[in-house]
Amino acid sequence: MMNIRCEKGFSLVEIALVLSLGAIVVTIVSFSVINFRNTVQYDILLNQLVESVNSSRMKAFSGRLDDSEQRTSYGVKFLDDSFIEFVGDQYEESDTRNIAYSVPLGLRLETFCTTENNGEVVFSPVEVQNGNSCTISIYKSELTDPVGNVVVGKYGVEQAS
Repeated sequence: MMNIRCEKGFSLVEIALVLSLGAIVVTIVSFSVINFRNTVQYDILLNQLVESVNSSRMKAFSGRLDDSEQRTSYGVKFLDDSFIEFVGDQYEESDTRNIAYSVPLGLRLETFCTTENNGEVVFSPVEVQNGNSCTISIYKSELTDPVGNVVVGKYGVEQAS
């Protein structure tokens, strides 16, 4: 009679192979998710910057009234980790009408303007006060080259990439 030996289960090599393949798949998926999240955060920040500048420009040019029923200027102040919409000719930290937006972790802003204006872009109901142009660069914290730029001229956002 023939001796038939039947073993049940998996060998150690088979288990190691399956676990290795699983680890590779998890690694690839996690890097893809992180990259997707970073891209979405950048897109949201870029859209918020453009919307904030355009909103301030539209409020000023439309002659929107402030609390004292006067036509006033509107602007945006850019910092490394945030940007703030403000009412008036210049940013005042204590003004309760300010609207602040935070820059997501892993991103930062740098502002370069052709004249010194403390990183502020101001739009007036009568005339354009920021006769210069400003470039707001978006950086990933660990990189030295910008991942995107918003160029603001005297009539609002001229370029966003």
